[in-house]
Amino acid sequence: MNVLALGAHPDDADIGCGGALALHADAGDRVTITCATDGEAGGIGTAPTALAAIRREETEAAAAV
Repeated sequence: MNVLALGAHPDDADIGCGGALALHADAGDRVTITCATDGEAGGIGTAPTALAAIRREETEAAAAV
């Protein structure tokens, strides 16, 4: 089975349906997470490009679990 999770922000899929995605992955299903933004907004004192890179690393680390 192919499972697609869509989120506006990098952590939306993790927070909203991370448990279900993990169950699908454990069952051998192909899980894909897509974010509409790269998470560059919302950081106080962090440049948008740097924050986007941090969010990308966080998202990839969360997906690896």
